[in-house]
Amino acid sequence: MPEFFPKSPRFHDALKAGGLSLLAVICGELDAAEKPSNLFPVDDFPFSSWQLPPPDPAVKVPAGLPAFYPIKELMALADRERLVDFHEDANSVTLTATLDEDLDLAAELKRAKGRHAKAPVPLGPRMVVGQGGDPENLTFVKILNAHGIADIQFLSHPPAVKGGVNVAAARTADGAFRIAAAPISDPSVTLIPLFNEHGGRTGGFKLPAGIAPPVRVVAGDFLSQAAGDEFVVTSRSGSGPAAVLSAEGAGVLTLGSLLAGKRDGEIRIEPVPNESGGHDLLAVSGNHWQRLAFEGRKSIEFAVKPDLQGTGVFPSAFSPNRLLIATADPLRSIWLETEDGIEFEKRDVGAFENRFWYDLGHKHAGATADWKSPPEGEYVRSSQYAHLRVEGGGPRANDPAGLETAPLWTAAEAEAFGKRIFGKYDMPLNEQAVKMWEPTYTHRMSGWFKPWIDTKDPRSGLSRYGA
Repeated sequence: MPEFFPKSPRFHDALKAGGLSLLAVICGELDAAEKPSNLFPVDDFPFSSWQLPPPDPAVKVPAGLPAFYPIKELMALADRERLVDFHEDANSVTLTATLDEDLDLAAELKRAKGRHAKAPVPLGPRMVVGQGGDPENLTFVKILNAHGIADIQFLSHPPAVKGGVNVAAARTADGAFRIAAAPISDPSVTLIPLFNEHGGRTGGFKLPAGIAPPVRVVAGDFLSQAAGDEFVVTSRSGSGPAAVLSAEGAGVLTLGSLLAGKRDGEIRIEPVPNESGGHDLLAVSGNHWQRLAFEGRKSIEFAVKPDLQGTGVFPSAFSPNRLLIATADPLRSIWLETEDGIEFEKRDVGAFENRFWYDLGHKHAGATADWKSPPEGEYVRSSQYAHLRVEGGGPRANDPAGLETAPLWTAAEAEAFGKRIFGKYDMPLNEQAVKMWEPTYTHRMSGWFKPWIDTKDPRSGLSRYGA
């Protein structure tokens, strides 16, 4: 633990600030003249000898409840177990502390890293989110871990700044994260701060000339020839220019006004993956769109025809050149797809979600039904029903002894099983034969369970696996 860590009263004040997970951000150099608090003696780290303070006799404990401690004393406790994370760089020191390490799931996951079962599926990416645009919102930024749980949160602007915050995350040339935080509606903020992934402020940039707040800011690899990612910032009104800045906030390129003369209200910008592995910039205002490419690639600008009214434009996950346009149909999920802004293809993405599939089960347990299936309609369709037996399909379903020496599934067995089940469905959804698979453990005591029930525990003579 760095010796200077406990020397600043600002550190202690941050611990006393309240909340379930607390993040103290200490920026700048610490004053060497400040004296350490008595609560944090340098020689006693990691606080192994500290205990809860004795109960206050003046505090009356409610009848029938266990003894408790006033929250003030609890928050003042400097137990080492409550310090979840510490990070220091050239510009900031950040500390994450928790009031109760046993009830704070984010803290538990961080401490358990490498000591618990590996997730059976790939975890999601870390995400940065900001408070939405409600006028009463502040500018809190949360960083979600791979489990989708916020383990870092901080206030990006003073409490006087309200109306939510727009965030964008970029990587610097050396791979470090930088988070830009721009107020959504406050017209007075002209300095956009930058933070690292721990919530420590690393710097910021002033809005370039001609770009008036409030602004939109996005991040992406717009200039592939330059190392790292870039930020693009422009006024939410769409008036004035747009600017490209490095992940550290240095000006790189000035763009002209996006959708000049063709705006229909505020402008929205977002990165769009391109074929080169980087990003183009998508600018949208009402029914007018512009896909702006950099480094000599072709840009596209177009407007939706009046009969194809759209409510939003988004990049497609299936093609780097394809755009999806959401429509305003209240009853159907119709998307428009285009690559050039001239030809539009309608796709009913809710066609399967809005259908009711049924299987009347003509045969079951050796009996055959005498009813007839009703005629199919557009949204009520006949299907086949199939169990995917989880317990009976396992390679050691009938072999308790084998499970003592081998896992339930080896990697090779699982891969072969997956290919066998899903191989024939490697085609577009609308071309597949519809079969309703149900991964299930049966509620019946079938023969699959018999080897497990018959296996006895040698110590007690009772069934070793049967409940």
